[in-house]
Amino acid sequence: TTSMVHYCEAEYCGAPATKRCSRCAEARYCSADCQRRDWNSLHKYECAGLAAQNASRTNRSSSSSASKAKKPFVPKECVRCRTMVTDENSECRVGHPEAQLEWKGSCTFVGDGPKPEFGYTVDYLCTSCGECIVRKETEAGESHSSGSRTCYRGRHCFHESGISEEDTRRKLIECVLLVQHREGDDFQPQITIDELPDDVESLVIRSVCGHYESNEHFPGLALKRRLPNLKTLRIWDVDMAEVELTDELTPQLERIEIKSSIDKCAERGKIKIVLSELRYFKCDHYTGPGKFLQDMLDAAVELMFFKTYKLYLEDHHELAIRSFCCVKIDLSRAYGLFKLTLATPSLQVLQICGTDLNDIEFQALPKRCTDILHLSARKRYSGKYGDENRSPLRVIADGTHFGPRAEKALQKHPRIDKGSVRAQRANSNSGGAFNIEQFQRMNLANNGGVPAEWTNFLMQNFMENMSQT
Repeated sequence: TTSMVHYCEAEYCGAPATKRCSRCAEARYCSADCQRRDWNSLHKYECAGLAAQNASRTNRSSSSSASKAKKPFVPKECVRCRTMVTDENSECRVGHPEAQLEWKGSCTFVGDGPKPEFGYTVDYLCTSCGECIVRKETEAGESHSSGSRTCYRGRHCFHESGISEEDTRRKLIECVLLVQHREGDDFQPQITIDELPDDVESLVIRSVCGHYESNEHFPGLALKRRLPNLKTLRIWDVDMAEVELTDELTPQLERIEIKSSIDKCAERGKIKIVLSELRYFKCDHYTGPGKFLQDMLDAAVELMFFKTYKLYLEDHHELAIRSFCCVKIDLSRAYGLFKLTLATPSLQVLQICGTDLNDIEFQALPKRCTDILHLSARKRYSGKYGDENRSPLRVIADGTHFGPRAEKALQKHPRIDKGSVRAQRANSNSGGAFNIEQFQRMNLANNGGVPAEWTNFLMQNFMENMSQT
């Protein structure tokens, strides 16, 4: 007979186990290092209880109990891979969570062969496991290029206490609404939103089995009700018909993450985000008007992080961020953004990658921002750049073309390392620049979500900027 394979119970390990805890004889490990690490993080809190249970079972066991057949395994849900496990010896595999992938840069390529394909290789960092992966984006779609395909491989976990709170693979404790196209009257996600408990603090609305696209049979969802305790909101791959988040409805909302969800409601003017307590905002894959973004930024005077990826602005080609505590701004692949106004004296990282930016203007904080500061702190945040003794401002501008005004503003900033900006500019201009023929071959108007009516306008503006330099 084949013996059962046990896996190391230490966090992030999952290797075959050859040792066990001498006290409780339950926890198994592959090495002494894993045992010490698991003892400090979890096992010391459960070892005594497991030992007592083991002793109790031993005392109650009779001489004939050893000959009894082992109880059959009852199917359970694994809290790591979130699947129903019917074989306890099967391997647990978890893919990289899309929401945990951070874009780290990209470059264009033209493939070899009789039919060369044009596209990008995109580098991502999985903040869940620390693995670096590379994906290839072409007209045919997205495919895995290099790096591990899995975020975790090892033994299944059937108890939430077996995964630490810091592990981002932990089963979500928040209120999660899974949306998919399903026939019948038993599935009505809008009713579920309307009946959410008033005390919910974290809400996730996400699609399963692809993007939830609204149509005449499956209407978009609306979120415009009062949730006084809501602090975190995530909406991923779900067409929203209307979104209203204000201080009256969600006064404690601090963190918003949106991905491929608000294009249609923004086009109809059915989105309003005006929150004075907003600290973190992330928006991926958005095409539409930019006015609601500016209204949101005007209200968020204590915004700390602002991140967008593949942002396509149809109008309002300027963004102004005014916050005394903003430390990071990430505008990667922001198309249609030609001017950026910053009143951010605490800024430490400015990342503008794959973008054409004509103008950057640094300003002093307006009165509505300084009024909330203590009198003793106002001097630190005065002027265009704040206290010049602060830590340096790091500018990341891979693949970005700056216009003359933007270039001049960066050179005048006292906390920016001018040499690093020039080096990135040189690298960007030495082979990573687009041309109109490549842009058309990429066919972004169909596959990348860029509206066809203003694609030519973007390219014309880009070429004009290149001719000025």
